[in-house]
Amino acid sequence: MWKYAPEVIGDSEFLLHANLFYWLEYNEDIFAAGNCYDAEEYRGYFLFCPYAYRLPEGPILAKDLAVEYKYLSNTSEWFFIARKKAEEVIRQGTSLKIGREKKRNRIFGKVCCPYNYTRK
Repeated sequence: MWKYAPEVIGDSEFLLHANLFYWLEYNEDIFAAGNCYDAEEYRGYFLFCPYAYRLPEGPILAKDLAVEYKYLSNTSEWFFIARKKAEEVIRQGTSLKIGREKKRNRIFGKVCCPYNYTRK
C-alpha cells in the first residue's frame, strides 16, 4: 500500500487497522496480524503498531499494540528478527513468495510467506 499511496497511508491510522481487520475477517486461518513500525517511523508517534486479533468466541478486535507493549525493548525478539529479515530481503532485492492458494467461501485468498518459507 505504501508503494502506491504513501500520502493516504501516512494520514490514516484507521486504514491500517481496517486492513488488518480485513485479513482476519476473510481468512479464518489467521488469528492475529500486526503492522509495527520502528521508532518515529509513523507520523507523530514514537511507536505505532496497528494490531488485530480474533477472540476464541469469534469477534475480531483491533488496537495499537504500542500503547501497551514497548516492542523495541531487548525482550521483543520477534520485532528484532522481523526487522533483520526485512533488511536482508531489501538488501538482496528479493520479494515475498506465495505460500499457498485455497478456495474459501468463493474467495480466492493468497497467503504470503516471506523469506522463501512455504507452509504445507
